[in-house]
Amino acid sequence: MAETTPVEVATTKQKPSDAQASRPEPPSESALPWLSQLTAALAIVAAAIGRIIAPGLRGSAAQHTVDAAESIGNFTAYALVVFLLFLLARAGWDLAFRNRPSVPVRVAVISGTISVALLLLIAMFKNQSVPVPTPALISLTLIASGVTLIGGFGTIRPPHTRAVAFVLCAFGLASLVRLIAWQLAAVAGHHASPMLYTWGRGVSTIGVLLEGIGQVLAVIWLTTRTRVSGQILAGVAVVVAMVVTWGVSEGGHPGAAAWQAVLHTSLSDVRGTPPPFGLSAVPTFLVTTSILFAAIAVIRPGPAPAITSALALFLIGRGAFDVPLRALSACVGATWLLVASVDERTMWRALAARRDSLTGLKKIEVENDLAPDSSSHGAKIAPSPK
Repeated sequence: MAETTPVEVATTKQKPSDAQASRPEPPSESALPWLSQLTAALAIVAAAIGRIIAPGLRGSAAQHTVDAAESIGNFTAYALVVFLLFLLARAGWDLAFRNRPSVPVRVAVISGTISVALLLLIAMFKNQSVPVPTPALISLTLIASGVTLIGGFGTIRPPHTRAVAFVLCAFGLASLVRLIAWQLAAVAGHHASPMLYTWGRGVSTIGVLLEGIGQVLAVIWLTTRTRVSGQILAGVAVVVAMVVTWGVSEGGHPGAAAWQAVLHTSLSDVRGTPPPFGLSAVPTFLVTTSILFAAIAVIRPGPAPAITSALALFLIGRGAFDVPLRALSACVGATWLLVASVDERTMWRALAARRDSLTGLKKIEVENDLAPDSSSHGAKIAPSPK
């Protein structure tokens, strides 16, 4: 009878805790593509209609056209709330049966997102022009910023969600900085202090820069994952955003075109309070690019649609969480990114696509190195005369 070696005994015996830790976690990829992508697409439509089209038509179109646009905007906003709640419930259910990320991270992100959803529902039922009272608005911004920052730090370790986690952290910091700027401006107005107001404008400028950094990181990640088509779409989005920004600046002048007047009516107030220093046109540009980049993320999802859909929700929130629907979009996106960070199928698909992309680039470089030089190809060495 053969005796078992100590190595075999050590490999066959395993503690129950080790077995539970090494047990593969349940996959959730089956529910990721259609639910998250549909929610992100609905968020893009709601943002375009509710932020640009419907407000801009007031005073520039017939009343029945304005009423129709507002009805469509309200319908898409309510539908988006329903889908965001479904997505939150699905993500919470999936995270409840996993060992990662840590329990404090999961509890903080899910409970914070539920709090933001409750504040949004309260604002919807009250049907107020100002969504929530000022204390609740401050609480909403603080909670949403905390959720995005915790979700960003909680998903920064997995390689397939690291870049998107940096985008989430940038937007969370931008929201916090904008809240500080707003508070400084309010205190400055109460005490009639020009110095505090100047400080508030400086802090507001930092918030705009942080949002710009987040969008730059987002478009870099999108263009590297979708290759040529994503780069072309990103270039088109930047050009369209520049045209929209120019139209907003020209729409307030007499004799402006109808489309310029519509854009000026809807986007002339995006600078916020207090306005940033020397960047008066940048907030308008960022609002437009956030919607267009989110559309690129939905149109070209790549091999990991769960991650690109979460990124689209971040872009719709765009680091300005003073509006409940934008805050809920960013928080649900953070919750969904947690699911994508621990999903095995999403991770391997994203890493395999990244490997194939790098392999293709190296192959092109090798072919270029091995290709004969056209200048030396035609120059043949003549044989020496005998």
